Amino acid sequence: MAAERIRNLEPSSRIDIQTRNMTPPAPPLPLGPKDQEDYLVQHIPHRVRAVLADIPAIGAWRLPPLLVVNTPTNLIVNRCYGNGVHEGRLTAMRWLVMFVGITYSDATRGPTVYRLKDPLKDVRIDRMDGGELFEPHRADALILAKVQDGCSKATSHPTIGTNHFKVEPPQLAEALNVVVDHLQRTIYGHKKLRLIDEVMRTHGP
Repeated sequence: MAAERIRNLEPSSRIDIQTRNMTPPAPPLPLGPKDQEDYLVQHIPHRVRAVLADIPAIGAWRLPPLLVVNTPTNLIVNRCYGNGVHEGRLTAMRWLVMFVGITYSDATRGPTVYRLKDPLKDVRIDRMDGGELFEPHRADALILAKVQDGCSKATSHPTIGTNHFKVEPPQLAEALNVVVDHLQRTIYGHKKLRLIDEVMRTHGP
């Protein structure tokens, strides 16, 4: 039925219908100055700190282990904290990967661009000054895509048998290093800020 309707249209109309879905989406609306500042000094550093907890980060990003006394009471308290940290850092890592514009495609079994569902409420790095989407054809985009997929399947809802990609501390550390490098090179470098300084603040938003 649809094919018949297309054949009956004028040639110019047929071309428009056939190519409509191939037209690149319009660039997303930029965030206002206050919202951009909130992302730079609050939302992004908050997620980076959440991922950093107890992973083998590199260089200046490495944090010392939490010092605890292993009394019987502390053992279960520490286990509760550890479980909470693990769940939190998976959610934060997924957030960071999608923010730079990468998600995993089951169809291609590889990285693809994260599409904004609501152009006014959803945020991606290209809504910020100096923001550039992480290119899905880059070799390290697959690192991010696998982590995003693994974090999503591990935390979004109860599942079984998904055989998702590993999201243990080594995988998270590798992905985080890629993300923070991209963030520093783009939106933080554009504002002449250092992401690590914002992350390592002991107080603030």
